[in-house]
Amino acid sequence: MNIALLTLSFWPVRGGMEYVVHDLATALHDRGHSVTVFAPRWKNLPEEIEHRYRLVRFGWNFRGAFRFGFNKWPLGRVFGRIHRDAPFDVISSHSAYLTTSYALSLKRKFGVPVVVTCHGHDIQRHPESGYGLRLDPKKDRLIQANLNNADLAISISSTIDEDMAEILPPNKFVSIPNGVDVETAGKGEPAWLRETVGGESDVIVLSVGRNVPKKSLDVGIEAFAEALKQSPSLRYIHIGRDGEPLKEQAERLGVGDRFHALGEQPRPRTLQAYREADIFFSPAAMESFGIVTFEGMAASLPSVVSDGPGNRDAIDDGTTGIVVPVDDISAMARALADLAGDEPSREQYGQAARNAVVDFAWPRVAERYLEAFGQVSDAVAGTNSH
Repeated sequence: MNIALLTLSFWPVRGGMEYVVHDLATALHDRGHSVTVFAPRWKNLPEEIEHRYRLVRFGWNFRGAFRFGFNKWPLGRVFGRIHRDAPFDVISSHSAYLTTSYALSLKRKFGVPVVVTCHGHDIQRHPESGYGLRLDPKKDRLIQANLNNADLAISISSTIDEDMAEILPPNKFVSIPNGVDVETAGKGEPAWLRETVGGESDVIVLSVGRNVPKKSLDVGIEAFAEALKQSPSLRYIHIGRDGEPLKEQAERLGVGDRFHALGEQPRPRTLQAYREADIFFSPAAMESFGIVTFEGMAASLPSVVSDGPGNRDAIDDGTTGIVVPVDDISAMARALADLAGDEPSREQYGQAARNAVVDFAWPRVAERYLEAFGQVSDAVAGTNSH
């Protein structure tokens, strides 16, 4: 197939959706398909992400260029030039908001079907933390219209299935999880984590992700402070943006010397951090898919996670980790302390996690995407033949 992936957020932004686009494009390319990723042009791009697929940057950089639709013209121009030489079979749009508005403009002009992957921010709503574009009625109307005008939508978790079912009939969406690079998980720079924070014999608890309200990392700090009273060997590390407030909170709670906010790290270092850590910890009130939890599982890391959307799709309580109620600081602390003192259980959970995550390996996930793409491509071909 000749596949176009469209995203309005990409490298050097380092988030779950951005890496999913890159990894999906790589997996599809490696399976012998022609893949082009269309992504925004950056004025001063420090370095390009290493890639094997074709990457096309487009658009102007002035404020509002994407929001007000000005960049539909440069996208249509470059897309059309490629499409004339080698027609695209499908457009894979990542986000049901503005990205799909751009994708649908291409569909109207060139007749290429559109498959939308909803990544969370564009479909979920969590009023308590202010998370979700659909909390804005105007954006909600656009998202619903985009989903209805697309040929097919993809949900990445059972939680998003429920949100999707509010908008679309069952035949208009399919469930396909995000993938994990199982083969390279845990490979990275040698032993950088413990060399950075010290504590060679400490039990390291790791959280990965930007510090935003839905992640509830402030709750995680409180739980860690409680767990430390029961298990003084614990050390807590956060990798991700905006960790400074967490460091300040740890200082206020008197555990600043046992908590380290390392900021955003290159991907190889983050993957290595999973391997060096002992426990993965996600106190999040809501996740879309929880890809960082799956990455930890791929590195044979046992988990303590909250029973929030997304997290409960990842961890089987008592088999691959421990699931505790959202915002239950005592339960989180108890689970962390119990695992810290039970190395055999950590190993057992970690091995089970590694075995379970194989189902989410990118080659398998890519095949499911290809089935979805084939479904809409065949439908369009059948319509055009009549």
